[in-house]
Amino acid sequence: MARGYPDYISSSDKREVVIRPTLTSTTGHVICYDSFDNPNLAWSTAGSVGYNIYVDTANYYSAGSCLALLPPDGISGNCYVRRRFPVPESQIVGIECVFCMELGYDGYFTINLACKYNGTSRQGSLKFDQATGKWYIYYSSAYHEIPDSSMSFTANKYGFIRFKFIIDLSTQKYVSLTVNNHYFDLRNYSCSSPDATATEQLYTQIYNHVGDDATGYILWIDSFIITEE
Repeated sequence: MARGYPDYISSSDKREVVIRPTLTSTTGHVICYDSFDNPNLAWSTAGSVGYNIYVDTANYYSAGSCLALLPPDGISGNCYVRRRFPVPESQIVGIECVFCMELGYDGYFTINLACKYNGTSRQGSLKFDQATGKWYIYYSSAYHEIPDSSMSFTANKYGFIRFKFIIDLSTQKYVSLTVNNHYFDLRNYSCSSPDATATEQLYTQIYNHVGDDATGYILWIDSFIITEE
């Protein structure tokens, strides 16, 4: 693995050390790591007209740069990145990363982690809404608040927040969410089953949405890791 460059880690190198956010539940073998220090972003990008997604060297958690997502102003302004990976050996997979928000941010972001395998499709979706200070997961065709997940985060470009989100694709169940050192057991909730994609793959999407004031603010993401548990 080229240190700091996005790639897929083979079975022989799963235990290679990477810069991981400090969490009490940091577990699992790393199968993908992106610190966004390669100026050629290895993710596809899309969004409302006028969005801006880029590698930001002026703000970062590690390795000298991070991913910045800036949606355009407007009621429905949004932007997102997406990346595909080979299907891991284990169907229990997790996302670890850090994020922070531009001063004034009152929007929300969502992260989807999905897998198409053996003709079935499974997806877990996580949402954080800065306006409510709450975390949500998607099931029964809507986002539902995770009980007791209210948190107060100051929008600060240097105030990175750590989290890990785990789902079990084989049972179509959520497993857990850890934010900083707050742990939430999600095993009673089922993931969704979106339409199957054309090829077997694991993929993830990160969306940034404007809030009630219809103003676009930057969401920064760094030290993005996919693990198999």
